[in-house]
Amino acid sequence: MKGKQTPTPAMEATDEALMVRIGQRDKTAFDVLYARHHQRLFRYLYRMCWQNGPLAEDLLQEVFLRVFRSAAGFDAQRSFVTWVFS
Repeated sequence: MKGKQTPTPAMEATDEALMVRIGQRDKTAFDVLYARHHQRLFRYLYRMCWQNGPLAEDLLQEVFLRVFRSAAGFDAQRSFVTWVFS
């Protein structure tokens, strides 16, 4: 089956569980979280930046850098999506 990916434990984990793993410096967990949310977050930032694509890209990189740096202190009882959009 071309194009089908075998699910990995990281792919099946919740966003909050991925944040715990990212806090332990798990690159695969970060890649999965980024793949899940980068498009939605980019669209949000694009609208917030008056449709300035390059600025939205820069902000997206900054957001995910902060996600990585803050993961160890993330409260897994909170919603990741609510947290990242605030």
